[in-house]
Amino acid sequence: EGGWSYEVSALDTGILSQAISAYDAALILRHIAQLDTLDDNQLIAADVSGDGTASSTDAANIGQWGVGLITDFPSGEAWYFTPEAIAIDPLTQDTSMINFIGIAYGDVSGNWDNTNRSSAPYDVDENRSIFIETPEEYFITLSEPVDTEINGEDFNVYDLNANTIKGMLAFTFKFQLEGGAQDDIEFILSEDFINNLSFSNYHNNQFIITSAGVYPIDENNQSIGKILLNKSSSNEWGQLILSYAEVNEESATYDTQ
Repeated sequence: EGGWSYEVSALDTGILSQAISAYDAALILRHIAQLDTLDDNQLIAADVSGDGTASSTDAANIGQWGVGLITDFPSGEAWYFTPEAIAIDPLTQDTSMINFIGIAYGDVSGNWDNTNRSSAPYDVDENRSIFIETPEEYFITLSEPVDTEINGEDFNVYDLNANTIKGMLAFTFKFQLEGGAQDDIEFILSEDFINNLSFSNYHNNQFIITSAGVYPIDENNQSIGKILLNKSSSNEWGQLILSYAEVNEESATYDTQ
């Protein structure tokens, strides 16, 4: 006979860090440039600013989040659920057929799979690193530093290069680096990537670079850019060590020469 009435809603568990990368920002930029068209669910995922549109601001917010310049999206939301709630009135028997559609804000590519999470091909650490088992389609190298004088100040300059068999649309690199300060380290994109949306951040002995573009760059022996460490400051830099590389949401093989 009659039972109690219930309303069931989905729970927001925070930003899905292991599924969000610079590649998602690149998809937004390509949509804006009318090179690709995002579907309805992708448009929802892209709107991390909460203004109802997919814009370059959303792409920038994803890039800022990726390097730790912001810890939450401007909208304050991490997930979109539909329906918002399901009413059971009354509950008269066991009910298992309660389904919600969940869209993770920022995950424009939709690479999160809630149907088989235990065997998803990635894992995540506390630094938001994504490790994906893929063929070695991208090979990233970091050169030895070259002592260089720039505007009367001494710098260690590192060259960051890629040898690829697929185009580079978006990338994220992480480096271990002790000493110094944010104002004394700079990343400069090469001419081929100069129009990319790019962010970098140095914090807690880690330097993170993330970049997203509209057109993929697919040349071999590709110059990505230069990292400049100012040695003229009062800070003492340690060794710059490339510790993680991701291109187009795929892990990349990397080497420090």
